[in-house]
Amino acid sequence: MKSTTMKSTCLAPDCKRPQLCRGLCSTHYAYTTRLIANKKAPSFRVLEERGKVLPAKRAGRKSGFVTWLNGK
Repeated sequence: MKSTTMKSTCLAPDCKRPQLCRGLCSTHYAYTTRLIANKKAPSFRVLEERGKVLPAKRAGRKSGFVTWLNGK
């Protein structure tokens, strides 16, 4: 795993794209999400414990987005 002190690049080996979510770029995050959904990878919680992804950011933004998305 790459050091988290690097300049916000994806944690996936040999990937130089910027981080989007949980330390992964958009491509690797989407791929990981599909693998988890298809039961070909453990949950984000387990991946976080193994140091493969960063913790989820739970503050502010998401709740505002969900409100906006739902048209409220």
